[in-house]
Amino acid sequence: MTAIRSTRRILVVDNDAGVRKTIKEVLQVSKYQVYVAEGSGEALIKNARQLLVDSRCHLAILDLRLINDNDPEDWSGFALASDISKQYPWVSCMFLTGYGSFDLARRALAQNIAVDVARKDSSFNEIFRTVDQAFSKIRCRWDQELEPSNPEWDELLAPLKEQIPSPEIAQSEFAEVLGRLFPDADKLHLRKLSDYESAPSVTSGHSILLRVAAHQNGRWLEDVAVKIGSHDAIQREIVNYDHFVHNQIGDYRYTFRQSSASTWYLGGIVYALIGAEIDNTLTLQEYYRNTGDSDHRSLDTVLNTLFSRLFRRWYAEPKTVHINISSEYTTALGLNDTRLARLKNWGDDPEIQFAGISTPLPNPLVWIQHHGRNSDIETSQHIVHGDLHSRNVFVGPNQDVWLIDFERTGPGHCLRDYIELETDIKFSLMSAAIEQPKLFYAFETALLGQTRDGLKKAGALLPPALVRNHPEAHRAFTVITHLRQLATDRIRYPDLRDYFWGLLFQTVFVATLSNVSDATREQVKLSAALICQRLGDGIHLREPWPPKSKMALIKSKLTKKKTVPESRRVLSPKRKSNLALALQTTPLDIFCSYSHRDEKMRQELEKHLALLERQGIGVIWHDRKIDAGEPWRGHIDAHLKSADIILLLISPDFLASDYCYDIEMKKALERHDAGEVRVIPIILRPCDWQKAPFSKLQALPQDGKPVTRYRSRDEAYSNIVEGMWRVIEKMRAK
Repeated sequence: MTAIRSTRRILVVDNDAGVRKTIKEVLQVSKYQVYVAEGSGEALIKNARQLLVDSRCHLAILDLRLINDNDPEDWSGFALASDISKQYPWVSCMFLTGYGSFDLARRALAQNIAVDVARKDSSFNEIFRTVDQAFSKIRCRWDQELEPSNPEWDELLAPLKEQIPSPEIAQSEFAEVLGRLFPDADKLHLRKLSDYESAPSVTSGHSILLRVAAHQNGRWLEDVAVKIGSHDAIQREIVNYDHFVHNQIGDYRYTFRQSSASTWYLGGIVYALIGAEIDNTLTLQEYYRNTGDSDHRSLDTVLNTLFSRLFRRWYAEPKTVHINISSEYTTALGLNDTRLARLKNWGDDPEIQFAGISTPLPNPLVWIQHHGRNSDIETSQHIVHGDLHSRNVFVGPNQDVWLIDFERTGPGHCLRDYIELETDIKFSLMSAAIEQPKLFYAFETALLGQTRDGLKKAGALLPPALVRNHPEAHRAFTVITHLRQLATDRIRYPDLRDYFWGLLFQTVFVATLSNVSDATREQVKLSAALICQRLGDGIHLREPWPPKSKMALIKSKLTKKKTVPESRRVLSPKRKSNLALALQTTPLDIFCSYSHRDEKMRQELEKHLALLERQGIGVIWHDRKIDAGEPWRGHIDAHLKSADIILLLISPDFLASDYCYDIEMKKALERHDAGEVRVIPIILRPCDWQKAPFSKLQALPQDGKPVTRYRSRDEAYSNIVEGMWRVIEKMRAK
């Protein structure tokens, strides 16, 4: 328990040096700390203005006439008090004046420029009583006892360190703003609102969010939510609340601004939850972490309530606009040169190499410089929360929802709230779920493979390895997918480019935060690089997705170099573990060996296998992907050597092709016998394939029935896909 007894500070401004000295001696012997402005005329006024700020005074005692006591037109003291009340409304003013100007001072009180007035010829006791009355009107509990659940003041006040000159001043200002917010409470119990330091938030890096219980009149009152930050930020929040929030979000459950207060450096705002006691609620962060990995429905219900009910009025009247997303988010997130300088270790090379991923990816900072101008899109604007993360959302017992923290609330990009909450889920709630870059790569590429039409149907599926081995990642993927499904009515482009553009800048912003761990920062950088790769040049998106990408874990190092039958091949436990990891996390290379006369059937099969690529499980390659002017044979040989699965598309033309039969098939069977690849014959058309060297292998469709013999070719291709899924699952399970 800590009793904070703030020193009450007074500034005396009078053109009579004797009066100044006397007033200081009278007041300083008690509980007040007194500062005196020195000089005469304009110099006195200038010194008073500076000393007022330096001393952080609560009360200014002013002579009504600071230039000439005998000039009835001299209202310089009144003018100074008027300026103080406008610039520093948390400072009170009191007039100390002579007989001739007393009535003028009384008239000044009517304009709320000062809180009281005393005559210079009053007794010392009268002056002291008047000062006490002036402080009583300030409405602050100066000797309040604070009970922080975390006794470490430095940790509690850490978000304020960049705004306040010293820890001592920070503690004094913090105690004072609480004393002003709860002037009738003798004790306050303070608890942090979840782990707000980890929030990828626009505002949480410079503000404190608390649950506060006030003790007054012998009993504890219900907890309330309190935000403390710079007084300018709190003032913006008050204006935004009054303009955009009050009577505009929620129904019979809404957030009520109970009180607010300011000091020299800080401001505070108190929120009460109408329709619930805050003790019976959890922040969305707490709710998410307390909900089981397999339970997605309750989280879906919370998101439905948040976006469909709470934000109903905000989202009801979107305005169609044509904007540059780069400029929109750079301004909204404060991504100026100073903030971006925190990412100087990203370098200025156009590509970045990530550990565990052999293919370099775009450097997001360089990419944005080159392609940011291409983010001109037609989209919608409406009122958005502007800083939506899981510490700002309260969830009640029945999945009802309340919001706080409206500093950034106002008109904005219609997808911004969805995007901010997605980054919070990925980099705060799930920050430790996927530690290896290859696993996070699979997670991100699956999300980036989503389309608007796919979301409206069922959304993309997470690679099976992550589903089995990382339930937390599976849950995060499911929740993010549902979040995007709720956003589909506002997404204008089938390829989600408007969503991905906003997601890119929000992701870069997270990397600039000082409260993000190094491991999370590396994930953020990888995520931003993948988004850039997905966006292509911003006009033409990268298709198909995910792109062909080889991981750093080279499979040739994980298998024996000697050619031995699979039944005799033995792997050490460590090598088995590495091979399993490679199969679970690396997109499988699938090589198609076929005759060009069967190209149409190859294209039909590829359509049926498209889900493998969308889910980041496999990448299909064939010779039609070789660009003009490139050596085709070299590419084919390279992919034959690196493939995980080789499909032999069998037909009379395949058997008649010297290159398909003598080169591609033979190399494929050699690698198959060495246990380096799985070869699957696909029987397209009837032919005498049973006498071929690959006839010992199980063929698809089932029983080697040719595709053309099926009544429905779709049925035949579905049979092939089912067989391939079984093969892939067995490969991953080994």
